[in-house]
Amino acid sequence: MGYSSRRPHRMPLLSAKNRKLRLQLARAQQNWTIEDWKNVVHCVYIYIYIFLRALCCPVKD
Repeated sequence: MGYSSRRPHRMPLLSAKNRKLRLQLARAQQNWTIEDWKNVVHCVYIYIYIFLRALCCPVKD
């Protein structure tokens, strides 16, 4: 009855499929203009606002 230990199995942080998809996205966004990036940032701010609003003031049925 002794103690036993083992090292955890090392997994890659990204799967091959996700790595491929991220590379495709990076290549697609490589030549974006400032206006394109402003649209993305605007969408993120709207999402955060809606999410925080839902947490603070839940809608009652």
